[in-house]
Amino acid sequence: MLTVGDVSARGGGRISSHASHRTGRDADLLFYFVTLEGVPVTTPDFLRVGNDGLAWDPSSKRFLRLDVEREWALVKALISDDDARIQWLFVSRPVRAMLLEWARARGESTETLARAMDVLLQPGPPAQPHDDHIHARTACDPDETAHGCEPFGPVRPWIAAFDEASARTIAQADSMQVLLEAILRPLDSSDVHASR
Repeated sequence: MLTVGDVSARGGGRISSHASHRTGRDADLLFYFVTLEGVPVTTPDFLRVGNDGLAWDPSSKRFLRLDVEREWALVKALISDDDARIQWLFVSRPVRAMLLEWARARGESTETLARAMDVLLQPGPPAQPHDDHIHARTACDPDETAHGCEPFGPVRPWIAAFDEASARTIAQADSMQVLLEAILRPLDSSDVHASR
């Protein structure tokens, strides 16, 4: 089960210990873990993952291992879904390396690997290294921008292409709507006389 941590304050605005998480575009996704024997466990909390992929769980007094397989499945699902509009997945360098190594070893497509390499990033100081969760940030869509969402950060080519395709689809639907309304509009007597 995916555990979601901090998103934003109710109704938006700053929350303690976060520079972002003000508008609902940012969400902390806790890591998936397995026992050292490989049994999946419910993520108990934000647990720091070391360079070896291990994390100490103080509540159960044991080490857990990052479940790289499930973690990669989540990353792949997020970056492959154009509706998700993933702009960044902030995560520590060691976890990023584990995920990319897993993906390469499983023969992921060049496009999927390129997207992952673009969005997976350890943020610089003063931000934390994100060694206890993945911080997902989504991009504003055109409708959100029109309603006040302030886009910042890189424009991902696959998101821009999706936006252009969506804009064309909306424009085509609008044109169809105008045509249908014109066809279905009842004629009044002035229209009939004007057409003679």
